[in-house]
Amino acid sequence: MRRLVPVLLILAVFLPQGNAMAQGYDARGMAMGGVSLSQNSGRLYRVNPAYKAVPPRVAEHSISIPIPLGLIQFIQDFPELDPDSEDFSAIGIINFISNIPWAWEFKRPRDPKEGMEIWLGQDHLVIDLKDAQEIIPREGYTIGGMGHPFDLGFKIPLGTAGLVHFSLFRPFLSTEIDFGLNDELVGVLADADSIAPSTDYAASSDALMQAGVTSGVTWALPLWLDGNGGTNGQGGGFWVGAGFRHYFGGGYVRLDGDLVLHSGDPIFATAGADTFDAEFHADYYRAWPNDLATVGYGNALDLGAVFRRGRLELGAGVADIFADITWNNTQLDHSYLDPDFNEIITENVAEHFTTTTDIPVSWLLNVIWHGDRLVLAANAIDQPGGFSMHGGAEFWAIPWLALRGGASMDQRNRAQAGWGVGVKVGSFGIDLGFQTHNLGLTDERGVSMGLAVTLY
Repeated sequence: MRRLVPVLLILAVFLPQGNAMAQGYDARGMAMGGVSLSQNSGRLYRVNPAYKAVPPRVAEHSISIPIPLGLIQFIQDFPELDPDSEDFSAIGIINFISNIPWAWEFKRPRDPKEGMEIWLGQDHLVIDLKDAQEIIPREGYTIGGMGHPFDLGFKIPLGTAGLVHFSLFRPFLSTEIDFGLNDELVGVLADADSIAPSTDYAASSDALMQAGVTSGVTWALPLWLDGNGGTNGQGGGFWVGAGFRHYFGGGYVRLDGDLVLHSGDPIFATAGADTFDAEFHADYYRAWPNDLATVGYGNALDLGAVFRRGRLELGAGVADIFADITWNNTQLDHSYLDPDFNEIITENVAEHFTTTTDIPVSWLLNVIWHGDRLVLAANAIDQPGGFSMHGGAEFWAIPWLALRGGASMDQRNRAQAGWGVGVKVGSFGIDLGFQTHNLGLTDERGVSMGLAVTLY
């Protein structure tokens, strides 16, 4: 049994640290199921360059300022990190990291109870993880996302030729995690199946995180324009846009690992002495720029189009076409399990060499219908981490009160819901939105609450 200890430790670290999908910050969008409505920020702005030239509708607010209530909760609920404390919980820490409360967590998914039972004999070994079985991904999954918190730049109007937008400083963070277990290991961990003799139990993971800034230029113009472009529900237009961006990589890390545990026959040759053969291999790439000469670099192309006719608006955009980043200062370490000493050995393989990482293409399709008191919106987006769909409605019951609701299918193919209200007094407003999610380790849904100040 002693030889199994480092293998179980490897597996504990090897399991992905929860769900990295990003939550929304816009309270109005959260209440409407996560749809993208604002053409001045968010996914519409990031993925579809044509929106930079589309005039906003009169009914749309000009700016929304999120209130970071989650930061208060982050400080209040910070988990115990001292392993000697009676409040220490490894699963609780993982669940907390996977569900960082950028919005206020109105209902946080519960932490699975820790503890397990083990039954063993010469020809069988059963590991019952109890409640922790819920965190085992039976079918594996791919999670991740692309985030751009803000974009510093300016526009130059060109009259009938549209406008040129110069993006000077646009931070980005791209994450991708692919993880999987073979069926035999799923049975052992998730169903408490007995380990069988002469069987391979395998896990694999490929995780990539890269960050930096981009700068570039976008040209967007109307190919057809009727009246005022549909800003008041009449007339319309057709706009196209193309953007070229340069990536300045600030750094990246990548972990590509495999774990295989082969059981002997019998499992235990003598009491307390197992016959397992374990193989663990992991390649750890990382690149940090020492100066401007070694920063990562790359290019990307964005294309988009928007059609508006009366109350109807359709948009389609594709971002990060041909995008990749070349890193000139990469270091590679290789880790493996030494079967003789039963220890994990890490060796430096290479330094100061060039590698290339991809930025996955993102695409977005959206439709918005603006009525006098009713707004209907839906979009479908494919971005790092997977495909998701969102739809929602906003109804101004009275001039100063909006009722909102929506639904979505998230990147893990789970149905979610959103609801909330908006209050408007003159040019000032408050938006309150709730949205369910599965960002924790278990299948239990949480509920996030977003609050924003709106200037109309």
